[in-house]
Amino acid sequence: MPVIFDLYTNKRMGSRAVAQWLNRRGHRTKSGRPWGHTAVLTVLSNRAYVEEIFFRGRYHPAPHPRLVEAKVFETAQAILESRGEDMALRRTNGSDYLLTGLLVCEKCGKHFIGASAQEKAYRYAYYVCFSRHRYGTQECDQDRLRADELEDRVVESLLSTLARRELLEEAVERWGEIVETNRPDRERELAAAEARIRKAQGSLDRYFQAFEEGRLREEICTRRIEELSAKLASLDARRSELAEEIPGSQPSVPDPAELAELVGDIRASDT
Repeated sequence: MPVIFDLYTNKRMGSRAVAQWLNRRGHRTKSGRPWGHTAVLTVLSNRAYVEEIFFRGRYHPAPHPRLVEAKVFETAQAILESRGEDMALRRTNGSDYLLTGLLVCEKCGKHFIGASAQEKAYRYAYYVCFSRHRYGTQECDQDRLRADELEDRVVESLLSTLARRELLEEAVERWGEIVETNRPDRERELAAAEARIRKAQGSLDRYFQAFEEGRLREEICTRRIEELSAKLASLDARRSELAEEIPGSQPSVPDPAELAELVGDIRASDT
């Protein structure tokens, strides 16, 4: 989807913000699911959009037309590399507001989103209820919240929580129960996704062979290879999401040294 590249490279939105933007407008993945940040990152790194296809361990020239300009694609790769997994880097690159989608408006029930405003020479960031942002105060008159003050309060609360081991143990125990309850369904879905990936790869293999041997017309092969490539990208994104949702071991509370390091990292990123 070229719009994803535009939001990520030109608007400098982060992967989670892009996913939320798509979902708010009713867009769904090829499998009909809401967009997640993993699916967005899969699209951004998918070379099928620049006339290449990954098959049997390497990239090949693809017969379908280019969907994204090479310069735009490479810009996206540079941003992906610069942001990495470091939230501090993501913030300095103008990506996600930390709390977007996590705050719920007590007046209308919609989530808060990150926004910014220019006041003379000063630009400030804030969080605003989606209803107010989209439709104005006639729909919801909830106050806007300054991003820096709110995020500081959240960080303070997080640090306070990390200092209370009994709360951490209770939260980890509850999380473990939820994970184990959902594990069978997630594992079945993961196995089904992997089976569909193998089937799609086999179909691609046959179409490539038919194309190389001249047994099918180019336009037929091109259309079908493009469809299968998109399907593979969607399946791979879902497989990645499921893999993240199925931890290999039971969660546990970090030991004191790990907690101290975590607290230090949080304080350092907040300065």
